[in-house]
Amino acid sequence: MDKKPAFGYLAFGVQRRPAAPVAVVGGLVLAAIFGIVVAQFREDYSQWWQTALIYGLCVFPIFCVLTWVIVVDRSSLTGAVRDPENSVEATWLTRAAAHSFFLVMGGLGLVVTGFVIFGPPIVAAVLVCVCVAMMISLVGFYLWEVRGER
Repeated sequence: MDKKPAFGYLAFGVQRRPAAPVAVVGGLVLAAIFGIVVAQFREDYSQWWQTALIYGLCVFPIFCVLTWVIVVDRSSLTGAVRDPENSVEATWLTRAAAHSFFLVMGGLGLVVTGFVIFGPPIVAAVLVCVCVAMMISLVGFYLWEVRGER
């Protein structure tokens, strides 16, 4: 009985091999390169290997996932959406993002106007505006999901 790997098969090659080991090795290589490059920019070069190790360990999971996304064959994944850009979730997210974009533009206009009138705390106001826009996107996505609109 041939058991299908949970993380799919490679998208290239003659034989069907699991994508997870390749993603881990690729992530390890990319993380090591990244750590070494970052260590080169330190002023204190005496302990460069510790810097490279710490940065490499921090970005290792990110590079593993990135490598997996690049090498996996989507058709070999159980439950993968065949056409993700045309899925209903993508439609909901597009609508929520469009509505929050227009609200952010209006909010940023008010923030800039307030900055011109009242003074320097523009960074906090912009941060609040962006956080509100993110919440609006989340609420909008949830509402379109509850309604079930396409």
